[in-house]
Amino acid sequence: MSRVASARPAPTANPAQAASGGSFDVYVTKLSPTGAVVYSTYIGGSGFEETGRFAVDASGNAYLASSTTSTNFPTTPNAAQPTYMGGSQDAFVSKLNPAGALVYSTYIGGGSTDFAHTFAVDASGNAYVAGETTSPNYPTVAAVQPAFAGGFFDTFLTKLDPTGSFRLFHLPRRQLL
Repeated sequence: MSRVASARPAPTANPAQAASGGSFDVYVTKLSPTGAVVYSTYIGGSGFEETGRFAVDASGNAYLASSTTSTNFPTTPNAAQPTYMGGSQDAFVSKLNPAGALVYSTYIGGGSTDFAHTFAVDASGNAYVAGETTSPNYPTVAAVQPAFAGGFFDTFLTKLDPTGSFRLFHLPRRQLL
């Protein structure tokens, strides 16, 4: 996974997104065991996508989690959060199947700043993303702390099911600094 500026187009093969969407996009390439390109794709909107965390599950699905400033980041119809909530940036999670097709792609965030810092996938295909938020309206489900506690940032932990269609939980938690 890399970040590519739109001024320098990168080659694509079997892409989920054939061209850069804007300033900086995430760029993902999968190689076969022999080194042949299976797919190579952009993922991004008109804003700025950070190069973030990457994981591959036992079935060969690729996941990435990071942050975006794009209000038109490519989300899927089954997205847990299909729209940008405002502020300086939202976190996002995207899943590509072994052939490079976008399985799901969703924003995660509220109306202020939301970063994804850490990411993992379990054996069942559930995706876990942890990060920081200053959003007073960060979306929560079964939260230990249901609202932003103030201060500099609160941390969050979000779990998405294998389809990415709903959040199993959000746990914003005050970060002590």
